[in-house]
Amino acid sequence: MVADAFDDAQVILPGESLKESIQRDRNAAEPWFVRIVKRAAARLPRILGGPLRLFARLCDKLAMDSRGEIERMESNRAVSLGFSLSTAALLATPVLNLLFRPIIIAGSSHLLGQLEKDEIRSHSLTPRLPSWATRAQA
Repeated sequence: MVADAFDDAQVILPGESLKESIQRDRNAAEPWFVRIVKRAAARLPRILGGPLRLFARLCDKLAMDSRGEIERMESNRAVSLGFSLSTAALLATPVLNLLFRPIIIAGSSHLLGQLEKDEIRSHSLTPRLPSWATRAQA
């Protein structure tokens, strides 16, 4: 649910096309559960490891659109754990959970914005200028 809320809150960086944004997410590292299954498959004999590798590939294919969000959750474990627990608590409330679903998406938008701002500050990255702006400067 949390990875899906992060996916719904995804924004395109300045100067980035939709295709580039999707490709950035797909180029993210494999999710933790795929890595665990692949590691387990590597330790087993080929007869048992083969089906596990197939299962890992299937899981990776199904998680392809959420790779970027899962990677962001892995890199910010404490924040993601807190957001996940609060999401679970809100959704566990009968009847009110219908009202809390949109709030979770709004909360994930704010959380992603804050995490991206912190990442830019910590890496001292400057946002890319749009292609029209770089042409105007030349």
